[in-house]
Amino acid sequence: MIKSHLTNSQSVMVAINKRVILLLLPLCLLACASVPPPPVPPALQAAQRLEQRAAQAFAQGDWPAAQSDYQTAAEVYASLALVEPQLRAWLSLARVQSQAGQTVLALQTVNRVLAQPGFKGLDIGIQLLAHGRAGALQMTSDTAAAQTHVQQALALCTGTCAQQAALQVLQARIALQQGQAPQALVQAGNALKSIAATAHPERTGAKNSAYSTATEQANALRVRALAALALQQPRAAADDAQVALALDQSLGLAARVVDDLRVLVDAYRALDDTAQTQRYQALLDVAVAARLALRGTVP
Repeated sequence: MIKSHLTNSQSVMVAINKRVILLLLPLCLLACASVPPPPVPPALQAAQRLEQRAAQAFAQGDWPAAQSDYQTAAEVYASLALVEPQLRAWLSLARVQSQAGQTVLALQTVNRVLAQPGFKGLDIGIQLLAHGRAGALQMTSDTAAAQTHVQQALALCTGTCAQQAALQVLQARIALQQGQAPQALVQAGNALKSIAATAHPERTGAKNSAYSTATEQANALRVRALAALALQQPRAAADDAQVALALDQSLGLAARVVDDLRVLVDAYRALDDTAQTQRYQALLDVAVAARLALRGTVP
């Protein structure tokens, strides 16, 4: 009887303890969740704000402001011996310099990244971006060097990585620059296959945002259209350029819309379609004028 009584008492206590734990558990979780994250040091906050402001200036076409802010952000990171954030700021700076037509200066900036001690031990994303930028910048001046950089980037892009399609598009552009339109057509097609693969990350492990996927798809279609034009296939060129134009319009990429319209003008001119040629030429003229008028004012 005594043993039974003790067993029952113990059972009651266990039950009470369980209830207490269940009652206290939400309070513990709430307390843990309410612990604020460690504050970001003021210097890092300043650098991050500069990069955000630079990105906004870049989107508005305000190249000088974007360059100034990226340069200052890089210097802040350098003062803290934060190498990778500094190099990312430099690569963003190079993008702005390239867009502003300062190709030589942009290449110098990228070369500073490539010459960084221990470059091959840095984050793969930085290496990929640096080689990709170098390839794009040297595409018109030194196609052999550009191709070397793209190959180095692809070697880092093992399997089907998120940057593969962009690098294949760059390969296609280099092939066009070298007068190898058939190869460019193949490379652009390969890029479109890579883009399709990223739609199924469970199969490949690669995953892109919807925006990035649409951007690369438009780029690949535009380059394939240019290759088709070079191969005297204007109907195929017009079809690809039409899809590229629709994508770029939906993404709000005015510079790319201008590029698409130029391809469409050339394609319909080759097809002897005067009405369509005049239509897209008029759209092109208006788009170019409006883009120049809006530079530095569009949010």
